[in-house]
Amino acid sequence: MQKSLKNPGFLVFIGLLLVIAVAGAWLVRVNTPFGLGMYPDSVTYIQGARNLLDGNGFTQFSGTDVL
Repeated sequence: MQKSLKNPGFLVFIGLLLVIAVAGAWLVRVNTPFGLGMYPDSVTYIQGARNLLDGNGFTQFSGTDVL
């Protein structure tokens, strides 16, 4: 393992990998300021199904209801 750490090509690969990882994390953070999945479709589908089963009919999800 020490032999591969002294290889300049391996160190360049690790450096590029770290740069790509940091850039990817930064892009995700910039593009999702409120977090991932802020308005997931599955929550709307589940709430609609629960309302139908409760006999309330299909209602629109406002984003403020708590499941």
